[in-house]
Order: sequence, then C-alpha cells, then structure tokens
Amino acid sequence: MSNRPGDPHAKSPTTGREPQGASEGIPAYETLAEFYSSLGGESLAVVSEESEELTVHRLEKLHGEVPFASPIFRANYYTIVLVISGRGRYFIDRHRFDTSPGTVYFTNPGHLKGFEILEPSRGFVITFSEPFLHQWLRGSSFDDFAFLLTEVVPPCRPPVQDFASLERLAETLHLELHLERAAGSGAPGGVLGSLLVALLLRVKEAFEASGELPNEDGAKSPLVVAFRQALEGAIRAMTAGESEGPPQVQQLAEALHLHPSYLSTVVKGKTGRSVQEWIALKMVAEAQALLRRSRLPIKAVAFRLGFSEPGHFSRFFKRHTGQTPTAYRRGREGAGEEEGAG
Repeated sequence: MSNRPGDPHAKSPTTGREPQGASEGIPAYETLAEFYSSLGGESLAVVSEESEELTVHRLEKLHGEVPFASPIFRANYYTIVLVISGRGRYFIDRHRFDTSPGTVYFTNPGHLKGFEILEPSRGFVITFSEPFLHQWLRGSSFDDFAFLLTEVVPPCRPPVQDFASLERLAETLHLELHLERAAGSGAPGGVLGSLLVALLLRVKEAFEASGELPNEDGAKSPLVVAFRQALEGAIRAMTAGESEGPPQVQQLAEALHLHPSYLSTVVKGKTGRSVQEWIALKMVAEAQALLRRSRLPIKAVAFRLGFSEPGHFSRFFKRHTGQTPTAYRRGREGAGEEEGAG
C-alpha cells in the first residue's frame, strides 16, 4: 500500500464492509482501530484492544518507522494530538499545517484529513467519540467547549509550562485508561471522563491564549451550508417520489459522512435551530407552496410530503402554522381574489 497522502484505501478489514465515504473514493472510519486496521502493520496490535469511546496512544508506539504518510480519509471521531518531539504535518480539507515540538492540534469528525510524520516523534494521540463526549460534558454540553465546533483551527504552540500541563494530563489519562483496561472494567468510567474534561479545559485555554480560534459566521459555516444543501436535496427527492417519508437526521448525517449526534450538535450550535427544526421548517415551506400553487387535494399533499395519514399531516401543519391545511389554502385563495379585484 502506498503511504502517499491522497491514495484512498478500499474496504475496511475490521468490519468487512465498505466504509462510509467510499462512494466518493475516500473511506470514513468510526474508530481509530478501524483506521489502523486498514493500514495493517505493527500499529494494529497497539490499537486493537482499545475502547471505541476513548483511546490514548503514544505517538511513538503508533508510528515507529518514519517517514510515514497516511492516505486521505474521514474520521468520525475527535482527535487531540500533543507533539512532544519530532516534526510532521497534517491536512484538513484543503488546509495544510506543520507540526513541531510543543504543538497541540485537534480535528473534528467528518472532515477530509491526512497526516505525515517526517522524523522520529514522541507525543500523545487522544481520540474520543461524540456519545462519550456528551456523556461527560453533561448539562454544559458545548457551552463551555464551543471550540470543538470550530471546523478548521490551526495548531497552537502554548508556552512551555502550559504544554507541560497538557502533557501531564495526557500521561495520567493514558495510565488510567491502561489500568481500567487491565482491570477489565469495560467502558471508560467516571475518572476517565473527568480527566478528559480537564484536558479539554486546558486545550481550550491554550487555543484561546494563542488567538488561533477564528470567529465563524455560523450560517456560512461549510458544514452548515452542506447540511442545508443536503436537506434541500432530500426534500426535492421526497416530493418527486424518489424517496419515502420526510428526511431523517440519520439520513442527512450519512449523506455528509458524519455521526448524527455530531451533526445535530454543530447545526444547533451554529444556527440556533436543531436539525429536526430545520427539517420541519422545510417541510412546512414545501407544504405551503403545494397548498398555494397546486390544486392537489389535502390528502395528496400529505402523501407527497411522506405522511401516511392525512390526519398526521394536518396536525403537523397546524402545530407549526396555527392553521389547518384547509384554512391556510382558503385564506390564500381569498387573498388572491382580493388582490385580483384591485
């Protein structure tokens, strides 16, 4: 297998299935183990026994042979990397960033990514899943960690003492995870969750101090734009009879190669509306257009919008507009007659 970035790999040996994203020639992986399984080699033995929810690895254990260059891929998990020594670079979508001793960087789910290790390196690679993150952030959710929703952030190089604090936290997290695994405790527990939150607080402080966090216009965020395009396409396919039922969060997330929970979090955080609210908004707009511009019976409008029962459609429409479909249509017809008489 080539180690040149941009060479996509095929099926995942871990699952025996074609990874998400393969339709565009770029595989997507749900876990770090699945990614390294696709590469083969000695690194697979290092990651194969790890939890899917939280992993902590020493960089030097993952990549003993250098130089190393990964293929381009998508990862459906968060990654934080601390580079203690060594140089390399990583790629996020169309961006390229260099890394050197004292570098901290993170990547979010769903993006095209790749990396190169140019010389022997030491450090930590920490990955965690969206459900695990939600479990331990609890009520604060992303309120205190909005930086995790920032789509592309350059790496930062905090002061030596701050990087040393991050390194100690990563070391403690690594040791605790090893102890829990040795004890056969199963899924990562509360100590690990608390340590991850502490690490995230330190990472947040480092990036805020560095000034590397961009101010994003949520509505113009590439992910939000892609989501709204996917939603528009799903609505058009439904009304054309090419799909059954209203769009679902899972369906839209799969179209964007994202975990549904992550998609929901980003869309809500950047637009103030949940994915379900966006779907309802588009469904109502489509229903209003059909009621205004066509003579289709209410029952036919309901079926075209994926409702199996006209009554369900009427209740949905009234909940969001305050009117029944019949009353809305009559009101629009009356307004049209008055305008025409003038």
